[in-house]
Amino acid sequence: MLNLDKRYLVVGILFIGLSFFIGLKYAEHQNNFKIQETTDLVAISGDTENNSTVQESFNTIQVYVTGEVVNPGVYVLNEDARVHEAVDMAGGLSSEAQDKNLNMAAKLRDGETLYVPSINETGPSVAPSVSAAANSRVNINTASAAELEQKLDGIGPSLAQRIVEYRDNQGFFKKVEDLKKVSGIGDKKFEAIKEQIDV
Repeated sequence: MLNLDKRYLVVGILFIGLSFFIGLKYAEHQNNFKIQETTDLVAISGDTENNSTVQESFNTIQVYVTGEVVNPGVYVLNEDARVHEAVDMAGGLSSEAQDKNLNMAAKLRDGETLYVPSINETGPSVAPSVSAAANSRVNINTASAAELEQKLDGIGPSLAQRIVEYRDNQGFFKKVEDLKKVSGIGDKKFEAIKEQIDV
């Protein structure tokens, strides 16, 4: 009888130990499964919340694409977008497009007009955001400091640099008169160059 009780005791202890071991392994397996499941979900979903934040961190620009493209209109692009990307978004060039002088690698800027001329237009092909009528004028939204200094009467290097810094900080000039907002350009200086500039 005593030997039988001992056997039951040993079997009971072994059963309890085995149950405890199986329980530990099951809990460990479940924990690993949950971790893996969470990782998989993040990988599949791309972590939507974080992606949204990342997506919003990218700055965008709006560019008006017009002229000889398939679908003229305003398009939203990444701030580092180039002319060829805007043309692609507009459905590509039409069969009448003149693109021999169109710089497809040029970087675009917010608020810019990208005009693609027709092969029937006379004169030199236009550059992005400069219409044929305004081709002889200096675009104060796209000209470099060196161009402003060289092509505008009475604009020296320091004033040309202030114009560039103003538009970089405040955005593009909406009309030529806005140039007077730049420190150093009063009514007299503006009158001297107003026929030489465009936006």
